[in-house]
Amino acid sequence: PNNNYKNYFVDSLEKNLSKKIKSLLYSARKDGDDANTFHKMCDNKGELLYVIVTTNNAAFAIYVSKPLFSDNQTRTDSLQMVISPSHNFSIKSLNDRATYHCNSGQGAHFHCMEIRAPFLSSSCVDIQSCSDFNLPTYPSGNSSYQIKELEVYALE
Repeated sequence: PNNNYKNYFVDSLEKNLSKKIKSLLYSARKDGDDANTFHKMCDNKGELLYVIVTTNNAAFAIYVSKPLFSDNQTRTDSLQMVISPSHNFSIKSLNDRATYHCNSGQGAHFHCMEIRAPFLSSSCVDIQSCSDFNLPTYPSGNSSYQIKELEVYALE
């Protein structure tokens, strides 16, 4: 994604959670946008930051404090957060509502959105009850976005 977005997200994490990026694990543009590659590179890697830029240049990030597994088991992550540029890159905690799950044939399903593979072609980010998380305004009243770039970072 645009380095300015990434830098804002990283600064927000460092300032609010004392977290730093360890490495880029996955880039849909560079590594391919299929679910198998995504899971091979991201599963069981610890805390992750998902940076999403849409085709209408909306950008937001999701921080997940627990590892991703593609076993379709629902997990709770009380530290899961959405970072949005629409309100000064504020971090909004999902608190006790934060669940997530994945399976090997798809992307990631967070509390308020799904990121489905293939990420850059036919897929979109579905926003589900995220209105209180300061995400960008939906285009044309729609509740989904086409992904232009998805990057996943390991944190330390």
